[in-house]
Amino acid sequence: MIDTAVSISGLTVGGGSSLTVAADGVLNILGNLTLNGVLTNAGTVNWQDGQISVSQNSSWGYTGEITNQADGLFDIRCDQALINGFYGNPQFHNSGTLRKSAGTGTTEVSVYFDNNGTVEAQAGLLHFNSGANLGGRFQADTDAAIEFAGGSVAAPPTIDFQGPGQVRITAANVALNGLSGVMDLYGSTVTGAVATGGILSLHAGTCTSLTVGDGGTFNFDGGWLSSGASLAVASGGELNITGTLYLFGPLTNDGTVNWQDGQIIIYQHSYDGWFGEITNQAEGIFDIRCDQPLSQYDSDLPQFHNSGTLRKSAGTGATEFSVYLDNSGAVEGLTGSLRFNSGYAGANAREFLFTISENKPVGMFIAGNTPVSLVGTFTVRLEDGYRPNPGDTFPVLRYPGAVGDFTFLNGLDLGNGLRLEPHFTKRGLTLVATPYVEDDTPTPSMIRANSGVVISWPNGFSGWQLYRSTDLITWEPTSVTGINNTVRPSTETGEYFRLQKEN
Repeated sequence: MIDTAVSISGLTVGGGSSLTVAADGVLNILGNLTLNGVLTNAGTVNWQDGQISVSQNSSWGYTGEITNQADGLFDIRCDQALINGFYGNPQFHNSGTLRKSAGTGTTEVSVYFDNNGTVEAQAGLLHFNSGANLGGRFQADTDAAIEFAGGSVAAPPTIDFQGPGQVRITAANVALNGLSGVMDLYGSTVTGAVATGGILSLHAGTCTSLTVGDGGTFNFDGGWLSSGASLAVASGGELNITGTLYLFGPLTNDGTVNWQDGQIIIYQHSYDGWFGEITNQAEGIFDIRCDQPLSQYDSDLPQFHNSGTLRKSAGTGATEFSVYLDNSGAVEGLTGSLRFNSGYAGANAREFLFTISENKPVGMFIAGNTPVSLVGTFTVRLEDGYRPNPGDTFPVLRYPGAVGDFTFLNGLDLGNGLRLEPHFTKRGLTLVATPYVEDDTPTPSMIRANSGVVISWPNGFSGWQLYRSTDLITWEPTSVTGINNTVRPSTETGEYFRLQKEN
């Protein structure tokens, strides 16, 4: 028991023994200290020079560890190392204050650091390389830093990292327990969950099963989703991809994925245990904001399952898909082009939506030999302020062949005597800006669709009903799928149509 000021320049605490610094005591370490037993501090420890070695080995009877109690100050005034002497699992428990106040170099802590107190770096680098529990507070002053590199790091929901210096985690295995604070990881491996308010940024690291919950954000700046792992974005969660992402496991989205930069490369090969694929669920938005490719590497044919919204909202070039698109949702081309080069199935698709604007080509291209099912709604809209000139053409769809017809085509009437007239061929759909005569009475038009006909009339005429007849004598009302158009299949031959004002 030390209850006064004591200086040591070389000491070994034997296995099963203890060295205790009382509340009023001061221990000055001036030379090597070997802890085969326990050091407990409730006062002040000034580590001024020499190496500290902590050994915990049951075969040798070593029980070494350090406990800095709630009112204790453990002040590091040198650039020496605290090492693990005999490869056991010794720990440094800190409930008080661990401070590095002097030394412009690095103090290595090579034992597990269990913290619920305060860690302060006032000078140099305080470097933990054998794992840690990140409870408590960590603060680095200007020109000082705290770093965790190596070992397993347990992160509580709220991480208290404070500057103005850097507090960082690099090359560690980090387990999150519902992160609700802000955390940046570099070259690390992460698992667990990001909760409401949590912002996790992973730079060139590995994800080994992670859930991004409602109100959570995960910034994935390049790295890996490892084999046997999964990445799930819940409703209300957000994933921002800003660097090349290698998927060896499944990515499932029920929230929002913003693909901003970097390639996405999917690995799917059961022999090697690779099960990469992407599933965008019914409420999910997968927003492409770049011209990078989505490709596969040495794989079976991985798939992108879309039952939500797959959207390209930025980038004027092409986004190439070299994986199979299994689509039962909406595909929105707001700028640039989407190219599906490895197959497409869309018999249950909901909508194709395209935004047309000046000097921004937009389109969707489907390669392969299988005809594409034209189903659901086709919608076109103009970017704010843009109006095409008569005769302008927009090749919005290209495919190897097509079967069926869209339910209706929405947004073709641009008003003021101009519409986008659909021109279907065996290989695609082109919209042509076409003038029409405005009148007090709506005039229907009939244009060939892929396998039927599109019957349309100008917007702005309420109370008018479309009628059909096969003999020009008996007329019956016909249901209309769109606001001002409908698509009739080719099986309905010999039909006549007219619009009639209802009383």
